Amino acid sequence: MSEKEYKIKCENLFKKNTILLNQQQIDAEHIRALQKQNGELTDKVKELEAQIEKMKSCRSCKHDNHCNHRVCDKSLPFWELRR
Repeated sequence: MSEKEYKIKCENLFKKNTILLNQQQIDAEHIRALQKQNGELTDKVKELEAQIEKMKSCRSCKHDNHCNHRVCDKSLPFWELRR
């Protein structure tokens, strides 16, 4: 292999490695964004699960028809809960 061919081969390998490195950096950024989004979604799911539990406890209380899915203070009369 001549010196010119060797230089061309080295340049091509360098270009390929640069392209691969850039792609890896893009992939890493994408993974970080997905991890952040996953964390936000996990937090949202926990929040929604907590709301569901509140709704369940509300439905089981004696003010069931009046509280409109709020967390009931069972000491209040039902007309106070509607506000």
